[in-house]
Amino acid sequence: MSDVMLCWFKLEGNLIANSWYRHLRYPNGKANMNAIAILAEIFYWYRPKKFDPTTGDWSSGQRKKFRDDKLQKSYKELSAKLGITKKQATLAVDFLVDQGILIREFRTVTTTKGVKLFNVMYLSINTANLEKITYPTLETKRVKPLQVGILQPSKEQKDAVDSDTYSQSSSPQSSLSKEIANSNSPQVVTLSQADKIADREAKVRTLQSLSPILETYIRRKGYADDDTFIFDEGWRFVRAAKRLLKYCRKDKVFARKALNDIASSFVRRGWSDWNLETIVKNTPDYITECRRNGHLPPGWDK
Repeated sequence: MSDVMLCWFKLEGNLIANSWYRHLRYPNGKANMNAIAILAEIFYWYRPKKFDPTTGDWSSGQRKKFRDDKLQKSYKELSAKLGITKKQATLAVDFLVDQGILIREFRTVTTTKGVKLFNVMYLSINTANLEKITYPTLETKRVKPLQVGILQPSKEQKDAVDSDTYSQSSSPQSSLSKEIANSNSPQVVTLSQADKIADREAKVRTLQSLSPILETYIRRKGYADDDTFIFDEGWRFVRAAKRLLKYCRKDKVFARKALNDIASSFVRRGWSDWNLETIVKNTPDYITECRRNGHLPPGWDK
């Protein structure tokens, strides 16, 4: 078939803005493809159908593609549609919610048969934030790509956060408040977003402090890309690793040994789906067994 014949292809479905690849990124600078694909899927559902009920003409008039006021989607549906795991879909939605692009709401729904369904997820789009990453200004196009995927605060806002002098109520007509109200630049953020940036940096530092356990876990699980693991699952890992160290009296060497021994027992049992949280749940029993066999570190019971 000649390349000229491609003009007859009429493709429909999800659309992805080129700017999304630049703004929706992990802290290591790699594009979050799962988040981009899910955003394109949600954006598709919120694009109205064009239909004229009087003439049956689809070229004029508009209507919604779904029945409720917001789009109801589950992580399972998103994972099945995009060919990813449920966990990957959950992390991608969490990412988009953290960026302020999606708004997530859980509701209790009663079916037509009177059955109550709890924690039914509804997703909507924050159009203001979506516009900022979809239609960047010319000035934004000349700057370096965002490295953390979050809309960056301006220098004045950072100074205001550091000095704790910014107040929306005390200075409603200040130049900073006017900048926030009037600017269309994706570099403008709220204080809560600046707090998220600081929180993420703190978690990265925490991961670095847990590097001996982290390296052991990544090796045991067989992750090919360390960076992908760190920024996909790192936050859950931090919580579990801290609990593991608490059980192991903050002894990183013993904690690493516990991780290896318990993981090996899972492998012997044929448990392919295990993570650090399951290690933590089994750590008290492991410590009891080590105490019985005299394998605890010196001075443990003192």
